[in-house]
Amino acid sequence: ELAVCTLEKMQQEKPRFNHGFTIEHFGFSTPEQVNRIAKLGGNVSANVYYLYELSNRYATHGVGYERAYTMSRLGSCVKSGIMTAIHSDFPMAPATPLRNAWIASTRENAVGDIVSAEESLTVYDALKAITIDAAHLIGLADEVGSIRAGKRADFTVVDRDPLVEGSEALREAKVKATVFQGEVFEVL
Repeated sequence: ELAVCTLEKMQQEKPRFNHGFTIEHFGFSTPEQVNRIAKLGGNVSANVYYLYELSNRYATHGVGYERAYTMSRLGSCVKSGIMTAIHSDFPMAPATPLRNAWIASTRENAVGDIVSAEESLTVYDALKAITIDAAHLIGLADEVGSIRAGKRADFTVVDRDPLVEGSEALREAKVKATVFQGEVFEVL
């Protein structure tokens, strides 16, 4: 709430478009806050691994089911036109972008519950959130985040296509190779 109020105050004092203000570690929120972020032109970066790992514990031993299960309202963010990225918060959570995309697209937690399915992302939006949208939020979209002429050739090659196979392919995908600065490193 403090971050949203700060953005609102800044926009009232000196309105700017494309200001790049990003709510980092976007966790607990209300639908009203999501709407305000969208109206103010803010961005969101979230660690959905916490939804996976902690939502059940938070629901039963902390903030209650409603708040715990609606952590990381990424579906609402994307539907509202908010540029939305997913980060890992490594070393606090594993640096597993495909798994995080799976969590965002399924909203399955560690005990197997699907929580607030309406907040799930499509596979396409989940992949964007770990690639080009994340690159935009850190100011590197001209260098990384998508495969284009003139960008660094840094990407991974996986053994399946989640856009064809669906969410489970995000979780099950095996990295076959990594291309870093144009050099191929095969996984043996």
